[in-house]
Amino acid sequence: MTQTPNLVTETPLREASLRPSESVLAEALRMVRLDGAVYLRGDFQAPWGFVTPDGPELAEYLRPGTSQLVIFHAVMEGSCEIVIDSGETVLAEAGEIVILPFGNEHWLKSPGCPLRVPVAELLPPPPWANLDVVQAGEPEGEHTRMLCSYLVCNDILFNPLLRALPPVLKIQPTPGPAADWLRASLAYSIELTPQALAQDALGSRLPELLLVETLRHYLQQRPGEGSRWLGALADPIVGDALLRIHGDPARPWTVAELAEELGVSRSALAARFTEQLGDSPMRYLAGWRRQLASHLLQTTDLAISAIASRVGYDSEPAFSRAFKRSAGVAPGAWRTAGRSRGAAADEQLLSA
Repeated sequence: MTQTPNLVTETPLREASLRPSESVLAEALRMVRLDGAVYLRGDFQAPWGFVTPDGPELAEYLRPGTSQLVIFHAVMEGSCEIVIDSGETVLAEAGEIVILPFGNEHWLKSPGCPLRVPVAELLPPPPWANLDVVQAGEPEGEHTRMLCSYLVCNDILFNPLLRALPPVLKIQPTPGPAADWLRASLAYSIELTPQALAQDALGSRLPELLLVETLRHYLQQRPGEGSRWLGALADPIVGDALLRIHGDPARPWTVAELAEELGVSRSALAARFTEQLGDSPMRYLAGWRRQLASHLLQTTDLAISAIASRVGYDSEPAFSRAFKRSAGVAPGAWRTAGRSRGAAADEQLLSA
């Protein structure tokens, strides 16, 4: 079996040496949490091609009761084309990774292939006892080997970085220690069984770590491209405002106070913020607070009142109302649903 990667609890990032703007990016990445993942190992021989439905439909098929998916395709050998619902086409070759942050409907195929088989026709009906390998194509065709991960990620509702990403990203890891970690982790994950994914300490966190490290590579390679949020981080006024908001989100900020600290007028700050992010400073602050709250609900046993206080709300009812407006459910229900999904996924994997 492929050797377990050395970095088993975190990605290669070292936050102590980061510049202030990089620390905001690191914090946004740190907040990315997954409620579960479904791995498929693709073993395809040209010609092959299948169509995957959009995120909500696919989520209900793969993980009933969920609605948000991030899709992660890593090409281990060969090549493929990915055509998303807008018509944008990406050619991915061995060593490259493609991410669809919003789980767009897409057509995954051998280059130039016209086949459009619904992906459900390649899969056995759920529930699955084993979902290790999906095969398609002709015995003599060009071989493509892939790791396809379907990641349940409700953080898209809140995380400003995730919301700002384009619908499809292609990443070629830059040579170095982080790329070596990615390659070793991908090789390790493609050999995992469902039981190992549930039982192994690395396996249980590997989808999350792979996603975060791959996003970091993309953002380092293409700073600001396709992302209003990253462009705003580089803006001298809005970037400084983001540093203050992320540095002390519980502070009872007002536009006037933020503008005074930045040495600009309230109108100038509001206009620049809206131009760069499409939102007002206070709406952005409220969204980031709810992102922090979501993270605390998923990763701690803190009382909801304590979480409300930590993220800057004067009362639990005010926090609960604001959270429900964004998530559609109250904080307690969000926490319970997340833990139920995780427990169900573990049970399914352990029984496979």
